[in-house]
Amino acid sequence: MKRYFKLLGFLLLMAVIFAIGAYDKAPDFNEGFIPIQPTPTFPSERESPNPGNVDPVTNSLGLPAVIEYGHAEVILHHNDPFHAYIRYPQAGNDTDTFIHDWASELYDDMAIYYNTGVEMSPSEFGEINVHFDSYLIDNRYAGILQFGEYSFIPTEIPQEIIKTFNIDLTEFEFLEPGDIIDLEYPDHVLGVLRQQLCMLDIRTEGYLDFMNEAWFSYLVITHDGILVILPKSEFLPDNFETMAVTLPYEDLGASLLIRKLAPLPEMPTPIPPPTPTPPPIPAATPGYGDGDGDGSGDGDGGGDGSADGGTGTDLIGGGDSGADGSGDNASSAGDGDGDTDAAGGDLDGQNPVVAEPQSGPIDPNKPIIALSLNDGPGIYTEEFVNLLEQYGVRATFCVAGNLTGTQTAALTRAVEAGSEVVGISWDHKNLAKLSDRDVRAQIEKTRDAIESVTGTAVPMFRPPYGNVSDTMKDVATEMGLVMIKWSVDPEDWKYKDSDHIYNEVMREVKDKAIIISQAIYKTTFDAYERIIPELLLQGYQIVTVSELLKLTEGDLTPGQIYYNG
Repeated sequence: MKRYFKLLGFLLLMAVIFAIGAYDKAPDFNEGFIPIQPTPTFPSERESPNPGNVDPVTNSLGLPAVIEYGHAEVILHHNDPFHAYIRYPQAGNDTDTFIHDWASELYDDMAIYYNTGVEMSPSEFGEINVHFDSYLIDNRYAGILQFGEYSFIPTEIPQEIIKTFNIDLTEFEFLEPGDIIDLEYPDHVLGVLRQQLCMLDIRTEGYLDFMNEAWFSYLVITHDGILVILPKSEFLPDNFETMAVTLPYEDLGASLLIRKLAPLPEMPTPIPPPTPTPPPIPAATPGYGDGDGDGSGDGDGGGDGSADGGTGTDLIGGGDSGADGSGDNASSAGDGDGDTDAAGGDLDGQNPVVAEPQSGPIDPNKPIIALSLNDGPGIYTEEFVNLLEQYGVRATFCVAGNLTGTQTAALTRAVEAGSEVVGISWDHKNLAKLSDRDVRAQIEKTRDAIESVTGTAVPMFRPPYGNVSDTMKDVATEMGLVMIKWSVDPEDWKYKDSDHIYNEVMREVKDKAIIISQAIYKTTFDAYERIIPELLLQGYQIVTVSELLKLTEGDLTPGQIYYNG
């Protein structure tokens, strides 16, 4: 019996020793990491090229956009019963379609929800608002973070949207999380994440015992490390907001699977092919027509009247144009080749309309219009600036505050040439749904961003989607700002066709109009290559909104909405 107890004691002692040894070998995430030999620093240029070395992750909290890979494309929807602003990157390679389809699906889901035929009141209108940051690492990898929110009913709490894309540019292949970090043996990388989370917010420490590979579902390759996004309520309790933490490359060691290879050659910015420009519909005479272009009706300047002076005659064909109540449609006679001659030019693209540049001071006795270009700055901002300079005309650029840092040179040039830059809010949210504090923050932040780039602050802004609330009027009044809408809208966000845009503008334009167009689409730019010289040949002066209103209104009233001059 004594021998039995001795044997049992010996076995118990060995079990204790084995347990202690196993405990010592277990990874202790609080104390440190499993030792792995460090690897060479990745990427090759550790210093981010972003101005101010902006941390990308908290961009949803209001930091400027970072766009290093691709250019911004935007899906817009301005009409009720919902508003959409979905910004996503396109770079001219084989990966574009997948990202475009993802963005389009977001829009389609919103459209399907509201395309039920059920009558809805304004209190039921919804909104989707999505942005992105993109990073180009050693010309080898692209990391993309899409973030935003949607709500089907304005009164409900917005639901978060988060999506990440990572691309290996050698093969233009999308990378999964397991291609970026080692998730087969995740202990080390989980330890790095645990340490970074505790450094970011010590309250997380009590909720990290059950971390696993799923915590790496949303990764972005950035300059300083691998960005991990933890959406609200998905991994941590509801009292934590969405968290974003960077795992430094030097801490990841052999757990980092992507490695620095020879950089790819510099990728040129893709230039879309030119859009053919068939013959346009001849335009009405300046200052005439009964189109509802004075901002009456529904408040956005959209009218249902024609620009034919009330005769009801279509401007297409060889009949009486009626632009002045009489006379022929002088431009409708074809030249036998199917092209329409107008103002001394053949608009088949071979011999474009030519106009002398605008010069000299504004003549109050001549027709005048203001051109306002929305939703940039973007890939076509510089081309618009060049076009304006070519013809000596000016415009008002209505920009998103969080994009101003992406096109500083173009915006500065625009202002130096006489154009102006005003805000359309920080991130294109529908300000009419926001509180006093949030409206004020959107306007102030945008104004400050513009002033830091251009050195000027114009006392006006354009309400996103043209929506205005009493709260917005009160804030604008207190801040000494006016709100500008429009009287001519070709809906180029909806009809991405240069001929449609040209025809609508020329049909609806009249003296003292404010024209709105989106400066982010090639079809819009193509249309204005024809519109601007045509307007000049018809005797219009093309100026900024401020210049128009100063001429027609004199002193402006803060808090007031202006549709035209």
